[in-house]
Amino acid sequence: MRFNLLLPAVVLSTVGSGRASAVFSMTPDWTYNITGMQTNLRIVAACLDEDSIPDLIVGNVNKETLTVFYGVGDGTFTLGEEHSSICPNWIESADIDEDGNIDVLVRTINQTDTLSLYFNSGTGLLENPIKISGPGGHLEGVFLIRDINSDTHLDLITFGWLMESVYAMLGDGTGGFVTELLFTEDDVAFMGIECGDIDNDSDNDIVILCWQKFSVWLNNGDGSFSWAGYCCDLDNEASFGTLGFGFLNGDEYVDIASTPGAGYGTYSVFSFTGDGQGFFEEVGHWVDLGTVLIQTDVSDYNLDGNNDAFFTGYAGSLLMLGDGNGNLTYDYYNDYLPYCFEVAVVDLDLDGDNDYVTASKTFSSPFRLEVFLNKTIQLGIDEAEAGLSAGEPFLAVSENPVASSAGIHFLLPVSSEISLFVLDISGRVAAHIQEGNAIAGEHYANWNTADLPTGCYTVVLRTDHGVVSRRCVRIR
Repeated sequence: MRFNLLLPAVVLSTVGSGRASAVFSMTPDWTYNITGMQTNLRIVAACLDEDSIPDLIVGNVNKETLTVFYGVGDGTFTLGEEHSSICPNWIESADIDEDGNIDVLVRTINQTDTLSLYFNSGTGLLENPIKISGPGGHLEGVFLIRDINSDTHLDLITFGWLMESVYAMLGDGTGGFVTELLFTEDDVAFMGIECGDIDNDSDNDIVILCWQKFSVWLNNGDGSFSWAGYCCDLDNEASFGTLGFGFLNGDEYVDIASTPGAGYGTYSVFSFTGDGQGFFEEVGHWVDLGTVLIQTDVSDYNLDGNNDAFFTGYAGSLLMLGDGNGNLTYDYYNDYLPYCFEVAVVDLDLDGDNDYVTASKTFSSPFRLEVFLNKTIQLGIDEAEAGLSAGEPFLAVSENPVASSAGIHFLLPVSSEISLFVLDISGRVAAHIQEGNAIAGEHYANWNTADLPTGCYTVVLRTDHGVVSRRCVRIR
């Protein structure tokens, strides 16, 4: 059963059991059985070798291993190398030594806090790890990879749940780091963290999930931070949880999707729109969604030009579709008893939309990796006439994946003012291709991607009669 109660700037929604979705199916599209006792997996995706196809790095806390699975390009994987890794508590991937290849960073937790750096030569084979000391005292914390001091080198931001301090490990571009304390809030327990530019000044700020509220810290431009205050009333639901940055409405300011009560079983989702100065206003609040959610991704999952919010966690995965105004609508909840802390979210089959991979152990099946492919319908060029006959604009990208350039093909049923542009994975405009009045009929445009980094992009066509979008992948 589902009902909606509309209140000023708030939507309260109660949802029952999972249902079918227009984006993901309830059963996995690919599985890989794993022998032995495997729990508490961490999974990240990265292009480790030279084929530009996403691979998987799977860390197992209890078995103390780090395993690589190489992507085929259709959402399936082959087993690669396995490394010994003591309690891989959190995994991230990035080009830490700036050689053009994606490296793997593993925070290993045992008696000490250690960061293991697995450098990648580009062949997909990870070198033996270099181990350095972590900031200490953060045995169950996460870390994020961002450039916070504007020196172009990637840094690590980390905190510990229920602790009061945030630390940075400042990178030097070669794989070396220097640890320093960023800030402390006395008598305020930190429960979640996100980092990005929320005040529109081109540096990375930090928002902390605390009890019943967000704590906002603005970057001074040099990696030092000033406290901007608390914002947002989370209705006594803030405990261990997650928050994700993205663009949920039509402006250029960063917004937030959050599940602040995940750790205490208060299964709620909040959406907040940002004002571009570091403060946020609640738009929607959805309750009783039936899952513990600990990871958030904000991007366009159903390719309608509006960003959505996808949550994963201990008890399942939840997709909330955005309407472009900050509101979210329940679309998909899969209650499949995952044994996965980090879930990889990326375009695994190179068709232009986001898929995800997790791990589960149901009562009737072995422990296994599970891939869920996004099944959003994408029209081909040969189906253009069907779009025109229905009175809708049509859009296609001629190459996917995209290398140095791609042809954009669109058709208009009637003359219209148009805006043809490209969004990056976070919803920010990456390129303007064409604007102005266009007559009815067939049109072509060229998209030069040579200066864009690799990753997922969404091509959006706005017209007087509707919005269409197509997702594609930029490869090197």
